Amino acid sequence: MDKSRPAMRHQVVIDDILADAPPEQLETPEPSAEDDRWFGGLRDTVTAGTDYVEKGQKVLARANEIVANADNLIKSYLSILAVLIIRVALLPTLLIWGVWILIRNYERG
Repeated sequence: MDKSRPAMRHQVVIDDILADAPPEQLETPEPSAEDDRWFGGLRDTVTAGTDYVEKGQKVLARANEIVANADNLIKSYLSILAVLIIRVALLPTLLIWGVWILIRNYERG
């Protein structure tokens, strides 16, 4: 990582934390129309239920990781916001104010 670019460093932290945050879409298994055995349908239903539980556990584990890293995430977001405010608002305002002072002093002098 390049230490001279703090916004990039913080963006890397955010990207690392949120890399797998959106869970994959939970898909409902389609029952087979050709399977007329009730036991096969019941087995598919139980299998689908265990799949949902496993996917839910993965989502919950990922959410716990995000909560555990919340302080780093918030600190990085605030640092990026501070850099953005300085670049978008403060620096142009200081530049315009400095040019205005120079023009005013040139007119008086």
